[in-house]
Amino acid sequence: MSSCLERDKVRVLIPYDPKVARYNAAVIRVGGNSIFLAREVPRDGVMPGIPDRGKLIIYRLEPELPEAKMIGQLDLSHGEINNWEDARACSGKNGEVLIGLTAIRARDNRPVAATVRGNIVDNNFSINKESLIVYPNDEGKNVTPISLNQFLFRREGFRHSLEVIEYNENEEGEKKIKVIRTIEFTKRPWCEWQIGTQAQLLPGGILPIHGVNRFSLGVDQHTGEEVFGYAYSLGLALLDEDLNVVDMSDTPLFTRESFKDILPMGKELDANKDVIYCCGYSVDGDIIKFVINIGDLMTVEVTKSLLELRKELRLGSPFAII
Repeated sequence: MSSCLERDKVRVLIPYDPKVARYNAAVIRVGGNSIFLAREVPRDGVMPGIPDRGKLIIYRLEPELPEAKMIGQLDLSHGEINNWEDARACSGKNGEVLIGLTAIRARDNRPVAATVRGNIVDNNFSINKESLIVYPNDEGKNVTPISLNQFLFRREGFRHSLEVIEYNENEEGEKKIKVIRTIEFTKRPWCEWQIGTQAQLLPGGILPIHGVNRFSLGVDQHTGEEVFGYAYSLGLALLDEDLNVVDMSDTPLFTRESFKDILPMGKELDANKDVIYCCGYSVDGDIIKFVINIGDLMTVEVTKSLLELRKELRLGSPFAII
């Protein structure tokens, strides 16, 4: 038995633009509104094998507007970093905001961990540039704040585990991640190859995660190397108070197939990736509003209830859009 997601629960926040890809939208809840931090990459500047270069754009979702409104840009600078990606956010009661980032190391284009702090004032978000911390030797992605002091982090080379980390320095003053514990996830059919984080834990210990499956597309005739395709989906894990995984959904909440019949699709930056991604969501009582990126084509909002998510973990039944 499957639960159904009605069409009117899918809202386009950032529409498709044939010239610019906007995706990986982190969510900062501001009263009854939300602010997003989304990557923006010019489509004509993307080259195979070269990391996408772009900006982090600030959007605000206002009740009277049908789509998110661009209100600024997140300007960050560091001598060892040439790009910033995949923001994830956690906000406190007094307007404090902690942002986790994937920073691209300039000397070799490798991903490393980074964080920066900011504040919400009068429905606007500003960063404290002096608070920027880059961990130049901690390679990995998905730096996800779960409080104003701790993060989840997927270290490079580890595909089914996440580290709980804190800020640390070694005796030489070098910024170095301190690992508090490691969370191990079990494989499911929707996340055989790799898992990753979306945002902080939901009430009741529910952690939405994304899963990736990899499949062969054959051998490149020019290089002789095997080419792979990747299929992304969104699912759930249930964690106890000690952050042990006690359950995972057998089937994903959402896949690309969920949206293809109701949303206009276009040409993506990487045709070998069948991507759906989430870098955040807002929580209002029992209602969860997932901010989902349909590849790099558009960003949509999908509303679910905590009751539906709990049923998904108990029953392992997929959600379908009708």
